[in-house]
Amino acid sequence: MKNVISRLCLRSVFFLFIAACNVFAVTHGYISRLSDLDGENSGHSVAYFLTLPVSAGELSLGSASCGLMDATDVYSFIANTAFFDRREFAATHLEWLMGLRKEFVSACFPVEDIGTFGIFSQAFTPGTFGNAYTIDETPSNPSLIDYSVGLTMARGFFHNLLSAGGSFSYLESRLDGTVGRTVCLNADCAMSPSPFVFLHIRAGNLGPGLSYTGNITEALPLQTGCSALIKPFAAEDDLSGIIDPQLCLGVSKLSDEPLNIGASAQAGIFNFLKLRFGYEYALKSGQTVLEGLSAGVGLEQNNYGADLGWKGESEEFGSVWSVSVKAQLRPVNKKKAEDYYCIAQRLFDEGRMRQSLNNAKKAIALDPNMWKAHVLVSTITSIKRRKNGTEIAIIYTGNINGIFSPVMQNNNLAGGLARSKTIIDRMRSEFPYLMVVEAGNFLSQTSIAAKAPVAAWYFKQCAYNAVAIGKGELDFGPDRIFAKNMALQCGYCCTNLSGSYSGLVRKITTDIKGHVFYIMAVTGQNLPAGDNAGNKIADPAKGIRKLLDGKTARNADVRMLIVNDSWERACEIARTFPEIGIILCGGLKQRFETPMKAGNAIVLSPGFNGACVGKLIIRFNDDKKIESYDNHLVSLDNNIPPDSAMAAILGNIPDSSGMEYADKKFSVKDKPSGVFAFVSNRDGKPGIFLKILDQMAEFPLTRGKNECFSPVISFQNNSCAYFEKTNDTSCPVLRVMTLGGAAKWTVPFKGCASCAKFSPDGQWLYFSVREDSSNDDIYRIRPEGSEMQQIVNWKNSSEKYFDFSPNGLYMVFCSNGNGKNQIYITDTIGRKPICISEGNADNLSPRFDPSGKRIAFLSNRTNLKNAYDLWVYDIESGGSGQITVNSDIKDFCWVDDSRAIIFSSGDVKSTLKSIDPNTGIVNRLIPKDQEDTVKYYSERTPRLLFYRSSWKIIYTREYPDGDMEIFQVNKDGSVNQRIVNSTGSDWLE
Repeated sequence: MKNVISRLCLRSVFFLFIAACNVFAVTHGYISRLSDLDGENSGHSVAYFLTLPVSAGELSLGSASCGLMDATDVYSFIANTAFFDRREFAATHLEWLMGLRKEFVSACFPVEDIGTFGIFSQAFTPGTFGNAYTIDETPSNPSLIDYSVGLTMARGFFHNLLSAGGSFSYLESRLDGTVGRTVCLNADCAMSPSPFVFLHIRAGNLGPGLSYTGNITEALPLQTGCSALIKPFAAEDDLSGIIDPQLCLGVSKLSDEPLNIGASAQAGIFNFLKLRFGYEYALKSGQTVLEGLSAGVGLEQNNYGADLGWKGESEEFGSVWSVSVKAQLRPVNKKKAEDYYCIAQRLFDEGRMRQSLNNAKKAIALDPNMWKAHVLVSTITSIKRRKNGTEIAIIYTGNINGIFSPVMQNNNLAGGLARSKTIIDRMRSEFPYLMVVEAGNFLSQTSIAAKAPVAAWYFKQCAYNAVAIGKGELDFGPDRIFAKNMALQCGYCCTNLSGSYSGLVRKITTDIKGHVFYIMAVTGQNLPAGDNAGNKIADPAKGIRKLLDGKTARNADVRMLIVNDSWERACEIARTFPEIGIILCGGLKQRFETPMKAGNAIVLSPGFNGACVGKLIIRFNDDKKIESYDNHLVSLDNNIPPDSAMAAILGNIPDSSGMEYADKKFSVKDKPSGVFAFVSNRDGKPGIFLKILDQMAEFPLTRGKNECFSPVISFQNNSCAYFEKTNDTSCPVLRVMTLGGAAKWTVPFKGCASCAKFSPDGQWLYFSVREDSSNDDIYRIRPEGSEMQQIVNWKNSSEKYFDFSPNGLYMVFCSNGNGKNQIYITDTIGRKPICISEGNADNLSPRFDPSGKRIAFLSNRTNLKNAYDLWVYDIESGGSGQITVNSDIKDFCWVDDSRAIIFSSGDVKSTLKSIDPNTGIVNRLIPKDQEDTVKYYSERTPRLLFYRSSWKIIYTREYPDGDMEIFQVNKDGSVNQRIVNSTGSDWLE
């Protein structure tokens, strides 16, 4: 909050400065002169040269000017310099009436993230005085020089929608031997509410006045004005490069001169020539037509320019003129989002959190999709909250079933208490305030007695706040658990275990930085325990109700329950007791990467056999209520070094004769929300990435020297299959890996593979292989590894491009046995195939609809251009029909309710369209008002994505230069937005 207030104060400094200038004007008697619109009090101000134009462009436009956007703006239009991105310089010579002349030089220096600084100097001198006499008619040769030097600063706000500027200058006037000195302030604001309109307001020459004799002080000529500029061709880049007209209206007022009203026009031609005209009228001045008329011309070439201006100032004394020259250097290299992120990361590594946070936010402002900057901001914010105790971690373990050392799980060594202690120690270094909880089942009925004291020593070394006991401990034996050598300071918690045991507690209360946690633990009655404990398990609901009704539980900030029972029982308890905020399951084989929700409770599960350590991060608001939370499961794999002391203890435990084992079956989340695989070359070569929309994150599944492509995912078995080009083989290899990246293996086959796809239940991976011949055959293999099974192997033909019905009973594929690709339907092991297409055309890409009743495919059967149209085959009737005519369809997908097909078609620029397969009605998926003004890209590879309880369409945009981006759009064509943003190309396959 303090940082926000500081930023608001800094951003308001210029507006406060302008307000101070206005107060100054009131307190020094300027208001009466500004209200004198007719100029009847003229002659009261000195240093009139301050009001003369400082550039030829300003002279030619008159009072109707918003500045020229060059270095000459540094005096009267300071706010304009906030928009500069390069160093600029200017010099002006002005020939005024009666031989008076003025010289002006200026320079601007933009400093990124701070503003633009400027310097200027101006000098005012007379020409030669001829026949000058004093009041006594004595010949005189008077001398006069006025000059000022100043500094300016301007800064933009709200993404340069608004800017403000101010200057401070020293003024000295030398008049025939007498000297007057003072200081002068200028301030202004500029605003661009749209590309077509630019507004400006200014106040200048504010100061304490000038005195030559030391007795009489004369006011400086206060100058105020406002103007509005209209740029009608601002949005027409091509047209404005040829001619760029600008119209301006303005009003200005000197403290002791009449009010001036002006209008001006400027036309830029080919960004080289500028023609300027202006006219201003002074109220009640009786001026002639030529008085107030001005004109000018400007030339610009590369980084240099010159302006010439003329104005009819007086019928008696004639006109005035001015010339300006200007130059600019190369643009200042603005930092990119990646630059700000690198600075933020370096500052973070140095421990300078505040500066790191500011730079990370700047990176996000430039690139809102830079997920690593979001992560850094979140990390810094978390560190701050951790220090003040409003972010607390709950580290939880459980259900290791006596497996104290790493064992093989899913082809990898995982788990182990020594690794677990390493992770807990790391967590303590990250979180000043945390709580460590054991969910129970750390022993089992088959565990040897020597493991019990080792478990107790482990809990003490890791400083557990709560240790629950479950079915495993009850089967191991309560008398052995509550032995003297097993004693813990926190005790062993089980709310519904009958009997009085030394060390048994019904609940645990712990205070973490002022936040009170109330912990209970229950073991379900429906879980069969050993004979020595089964009759000691009471009804969990009664024990929970009794404790929750107590004053301590009611006053606790978080009420947590550890459940050693089934998932259904945990959900029932959550619905019965809405007061419970967290439920930790200690007996489930499933691990919850993302917490489940049951009733009002967050439900956690670390999984089976101690393969993971869980970390729940809770953030509290000022009322000590849970504001938000994040959950992470840390895999105890080979990347985690074991704690040496714990490893030494475990080395002394006798072998348990192979009675303990690891279950290799893992449950995964079905139909996850907003998760898909894509290909990106952001690292130089195409690689496979996993996008998770809810986390605004993109995780690399492959990242290396080899090109990877064509990813397919099965969430049922938590696997991804893809192809990888290697230097060791002439054909790409087919690899399978877990989505978490913990395991990866290569499918063993001879030849070249293509067209990989998982079966709907995730039990098989199908792919086409071309071995010793020129034909492709279809095989399948278990994703975790098994012998290859041949599914379709026909002589003198290639079989590929397959798909599966949603219920997993049928498969369609293409075969070119007659020289043309035909579509066949069969079961998943290739028995009794039936051809469903005509034999005189090519038919490709068969795909079941979500209902499994129809198959859409591409065919060039009737297309006059030999391109492909959409056809639909009805399985029940056995008939097929064409639904598009003479199209050039590249790709397609069904929508979730089978009522429409989204397809990409077009000769040069592919467009996404939607067609009703029943009526044949075709509509553009994305309305033209949702697209860019000029569509110069192709829309291809439409795919269906489930996200936040609804189905979306994701697709690839491909630009003429080969760049590709991934977009998401609703099925009705609304909310078309980019969802993957990187420095390289990203695409779907």
